[in-house]
Amino acid sequence: MAKIADGNIVGELKVEVKATLTVDEDTFDACVNIMTIYAREHGIKGMTLDFRKTAPSMLGRFLMSDEAVEDILGVKTKYNK
Repeated sequence: MAKIADGNIVGELKVEVKATLTVDEDTFDACVNIMTIYAREHGIKGMTLDFRKTAPSMLGRFLMSDEAVEDILGVKTKYNK
């Protein structure tokens, strides 16, 4: 830690901090349970999630009807052909 001997020094200090969050399986399960409770309390029938780093503000979309869930489940992608 740096010490300043002269209290009259005026300046600017910029600090950039980067961190990585690691979540274990138990924490992930707890988060899923919390999301499930929230969804049930608000009548949400399903949810789509997008975990790409390019879309953090668009993480998910609520599906409010059984029909919307069925539509999403029926969409063909390279993962569920």
